[in-house]
Amino acid sequence: GVLPEQSDVVVKRWVPDGVVLFAASNAPEDRRFDYQEIILRHGEPVRLHPGHMRYMWPSEIDALAAAHGLTLESRWADWERGPYQPDSRKHVSVYTR
Repeated sequence: GVLPEQSDVVVKRWVPDGVVLFAASNAPEDRRFDYQEIILRHGEPVRLHPGHMRYMWPSEIDALAAAHGLTLESRWADWERGPYQPDSRKHVSVYTR
């Protein structure tokens, strides 16, 4: 079935005179992730920094890397080098030339 779009807002960091929020909308069925970094500072106008990303499976990234002469050296499930499994929700991949 089609997965519903998901939204979330989190505090990214506190600053002395304000806060930086991160608001995201995740559309898995479109393989899209849209976000806004929202900067709120006392006495200043609200600043928005939008961004858009497209999901790619590790196999798609591997194919792009290979097309540019890179070879997969390592893949982990996280920055602590946890083992990558087929059901891992994220990955860290290292390529070499």
